[in-house]
Amino acid sequence: MAKRKRKSRGHTREHKRQSSSALLQNGLAAFRRGNYGQAIAAWERVGQQTPDARPVSALAQVYFRRGLNRVYGQSPDPQAGLSDLEQASRLQPDDPCYAYHLGLAAHRLGNLDGAVRAYRAARKHAGEFADRAAYPLALALLQRGEDPASAPVW
Repeated sequence: MAKRKRKSRGHTREHKRQSSSALLQNGLAAFRRGNYGQAIAAWERVGQQTPDARPVSALAQVYFRRGLNRVYGQSPDPQAGLSDLEQASRLQPDDPCYAYHLGLAAHRLGNLDGAVRAYRAARKHAGEFADRAAYPLALALLQRGEDPASAPVW
């Protein structure tokens, strides 16, 4: 018995395209479920459709969380987590939390140059994460063979 082909209902690619508000809601639902990849896909599509409506802060947060999961979880590729943390830091360059955690992840993965850059970026801002970054920055400098006492951190 031959299979019947379904008739096209006249849906074009444009008809299947979701509105920005629907994509924002779908991304939020995925984020709440912990499906960070799906949230990123939805929110990046919003930026493609309507660049002014790109949810930069939400994207930074979801890249950050996925990055932490990949670096510290059971991910077979923690380097992908480092890339996610870099993306979060690029999206929100004035947020020292993202820079600090990028530094910790780079340090953990043996990228001392990346760790020092990120710790120094975190130290540029006043507050908790600037203070937290002082010790690991000194440690990374020491591991690179530099004298941490000559660094402005002390």
